[in-house]
Amino acid sequence: MSAIEQPKVLAQLDGENAMEKIELVLRETEEGSTALEVRSQRWGQGVGWYTQKTIVLDPIQVRRLGSLLRRAALTGQTPRRGRKILSFPVRRT
Repeated sequence: MSAIEQPKVLAQLDGENAMEKIELVLRETEEGSTALEVRSQRWGQGVGWYTQKTIVLDPIQVRRLGSLLRRAALTGQTPRRGRKILSFPVRRT
């Protein structure tokens, strides 16, 4: 039996205002592996905190995201991986 039976809240981050927050939750999948859920939550009068949106990341995605976040923190910017911005010609009339 897995050590993770019930979802476990790992962290809560402040949102853009007092009515929003982000919650990181570790849970067990139906297949028995683990997944990280990134939940966008809002406060509703009479309802309390409710999940507006959930993004589920598997362990490989979590490792890649962690690596990208560490790299971005070290460089002070988001990695671009050789992407180029192409300008399109403007039609003048």
